[in-house]
Amino acid sequence: MDTTYRYGDTGGLVPFEDTSTLAPTLSYTRARTSFVPDGGSDASCAPPLPACDSGVGFDVERIMRAIADDDVQVALAMTTPPLFGADTRPVDGTVFQFLRADGRGFLVGVPCAAGSSGCENAPIGVAVLVATLRALDTQQLMDPTCAALR
Repeated sequence: MDTTYRYGDTGGLVPFEDTSTLAPTLSYTRARTSFVPDGGSDASCAPPLPACDSGVGFDVERIMRAIADDDVQVALAMTTPPLFGADTRPVDGTVFQFLRADGRGFLVGVPCAAGSSGCENAPIGVAVLVATLRALDTQQLMDPTCAALR
């Protein structure tokens, strides 16, 4: 892992928000932040990632290949994180947010409506990275230490 990456769905009128972090120590952490006043509780877990080339699930090598994709690198090179797809946050929706430690990243909303102007769907490489990270979350949350976050 070359730097720290944070990702997850953000926005909406929700009781909590989950954020996953991948760090150079080859670690994965899932953290839940509660927005419920006087009643919500934060939680986190940090199950180990599978060893590289272990052939077991999503490992660091597979994730780094997805991050190295040209489409992802173009998005990460932009000064302001681009939004791909439609942003449903104004009507209580969420977007997927991917941020590198330096603040560069991107947002991915729902697919653009046919014929909508000014809306650009996520390039293939970005869509593959989002799907890979969502699958990584599903894999990691199966660890018993993450039971409170399922």
